[in-house]
Amino acid sequence: MPYERYYAGDPVGAHARNYLNYDKSDAFRLVDRALALAGGPVQAVAEMSWPG
Repeated sequence: MPYERYYAGDPVGAHARNYLNYDKSDAFRLVDRALALAGGPVQAVAEMSWPG
């Protein structure tokens, strides 16, 4: 295990750094648009039909 880790670098740490440094602005913009179409989070949750 240590050989593979040092030979390939730190795959878990590299994945974490990629996630932390990834530009998430497009995803946040998409969520904001979806919430705007639904009328905001409070209204969207209030209009959901829950089974029961």
